[in-house]
Amino acid sequence: MNGTFLSQNLDLSAQFETRVQDVLDPARAAAFQIALGREPDVTMGAALPPFFHQLYFWTPQPPDLLGRDGHPSLAAGGIIPNLGLPRRM
Repeated sequence: MNGTFLSQNLDLSAQFETRVQDVLDPARAAAFQIALGREPDVTMGAALPPFFHQLYFWTPQPPDLLGRDGHPSLAAGGIIPNLGLPRRM
């Protein structure tokens, strides 16, 4: 299965995301750095380390709104339908 197959056979046009502008609190990134055994060095206005953006842009979901792969189901506003695979990666 490749990207061409998916783009031709999945209608995701009804899905959308809302854009919100906000200030990111560096405390969450600093806490993650501590959890990784690093000295926290993120300050307000500084660039986040690679992949740290995922600490901020997430939507918590209760278990009954998750698909079997752990990602939000279509009923919960997810954008990827169940493809019958055990996981996405």
